[in-house]
Parts: sequence; structure tokens; C-alpha cells
Amino acid sequence: MNLVMSIAKKYFDLMLEGKKKYEFRRKFVNTPCNAFIYVPYPVCEIQGYIEFDNPIVDTPKRINKIALSQCIIEDSDILEYMSGIEQGYAIPIKTVKRLRKPIPLNYLHNNYAFTAPQNYILADKKSELLSYLFNNLL
Repeated sequence: MNLVMSIAKKYFDLMLEGKKKYEFRRKFVNTPCNAFIYVPYPVCEIQGYIEFDNPIVDTPKRINKIALSQCIIEDSDILEYMSGIEQGYAIPIKTVKRLRKPIPLNYLHNNYAFTAPQNYILADKKSELLSYLFNNLL
């Protein structure tokens, strides 16, 4: 399964540095997947690609313990983010790659009718876009 997902620049940079080993989400798919990474405003580009392992689905308290083990997230951050839900996702990051050249939102919108995801979108349903993105991997 291939996604395009939105990740803030500071977190994507930490992933590239190997410091952030999990992505945390309130909702996600329940299988390993791959995702092209859209970095939102003010960057507004697809900049990378991540291979994710099987998500860990658990209570916010247990997901918070995983987050704290990375030493890059404050104690209350994940608990606040996951407030009001019974289970959240900690998605292990297997590999992270940069694209050869970042792809601006304007280009994607004009050529593939792409709109920036708030969370994530299934890219498998957009075969031309997916082919273009895979051709831009390093």
C-alpha cells in the first residue's frame, strides 16, 4: 500500500537523521505501508519516501511510552494529541529516503490534480501520480 502523508518539516528532518524511529497517528492503516512525505506550509513540497513496518496499535498511555523512549517528544505531547481516543498508532520507520528533487505542490496540483493531505491519502488510487513519484526517488 502506498500513501502520501503530511509530516511537519521538523519531524521529517528527525526521521532523516535517524532520531525519530516512529510516526504517531490517531488514525492509520493496520498494515505495513510506504508513504511519500508531503511537508506542509511553508514548504509545500513532497520531499521524501518512508517504508513503515507493522503499526503498533495501543492505548494512548502505551503509545506515549514509545514516544518518550525516543527522547525527542515531551511527556504531554502524545497524550494531548491522542486525547479522546481509545487507541492510537505508533508506526515503526524502516527506511527514509529523500526524493532526487523536492516536488512543489503547485506542480503536483497543475499536473496531477493533487491536493495536500491533512493526514494521508491512498496514492494507489492515483496511478499516474504514483508512477511520477517513484521515478523521483534517489
